[in-house]
Amino acid sequence: EPGIANVSVTLQTPAGLLTTQTDASGIYTFAGLTPSTPYTVAFAPTSGYIGTLQNNGSDASDSDPSAATEQVVVALTQTDVTVDAGFWRPASLTGTVWVDFNNDGTQDPGEPPVAGTSVTLTGVSPVSGVVTLVTTTGPDGTYSFSMLPPGVYTLTEQQPAEWLDNVDYPGSAGGSATPPDSIVNVVLQSGANATGYNFTERGMTLGDYVWFDADHDGNQDDLQSNLGGVTV
Repeated sequence: EPGIANVSVTLQTPAGLLTTQTDASGIYTFAGLTPSTPYTVAFAPTSGYIGTLQNNGSDASDSDPSAATEQVVVALTQTDVTVDAGFWRPASLTGTVWVDFNNDGTQDPGEPPVAGTSVTLTGVSPVSGVVTLVTTTGPDGTYSFSMLPPGVYTLTEQQPAEWLDNVDYPGSAGGSATPPDSIVNVVLQSGANATGYNFTERGMTLGDYVWFDADHDGNQDDLQSNLGGVTV
C-alpha cells in the first residue's frame, strides 16, 4: 500500500502551529519537540481521500487519527515514529443490461437496452462493514454505484419478466458469473473504477419448416420436399 505525497500535516504545540508536508513516500517529520507535552497532529489529504479505520492493528502500522476529525492527540514522552494516517478513496462500479440477440457479449446496433431493471450490490468492507445498495437501469440500460468503500462484493440482477436469462459478464475488477443473474467475488480496491459488469437477456424463438404435403396427410413424410421462398 503506497504512501501519499503532499499531505499537509499540522502539529499543535504549546507555542503554536507547525506545518509540514509528506514527501514522495508519504513520510513526514517534526523535530526538536519538547518531551512530556501533549501534541495534536492533524492530517489534511488532497480532495477525494477519506480517513480509514482508527487503531485497527499494531501501533507501528495502524492509522492513528480519528476518521471523523483526521486528528490525534499524542502525549509525547520519547521519540515516536508511529503516528501514521491511512486514507482511502471511494470506488465505483458500472454496467449495462441489454438483449444480446446474437449472444456475442457486445451490444450491437439493434440490440435494445433493458430499462428499469433492479440491480443489487451486497458485500463486506473493512472500512464500513456490511454494504447493501440497490439501483435500477436507466433508459439506456446502464446502472452505476458510486462512493463505494473497498471490499468484496456481489452483484445480483432481478430478471426482467419480459426476457429470458442469458450470459452475464464480470468486468474490469474481476469476479465470477454465477447463474442465474449474479456476479460474485468482485474485489474493489480503493479508488477503483470498475466497468463492464453486464447482464444480458435473450428473446424467445419461433419457427420450423414449410413443406409440400403431397399425400395431404398432415405429416412430413420422407419423400416430401420443402418449400423455399414462402413468406411467413
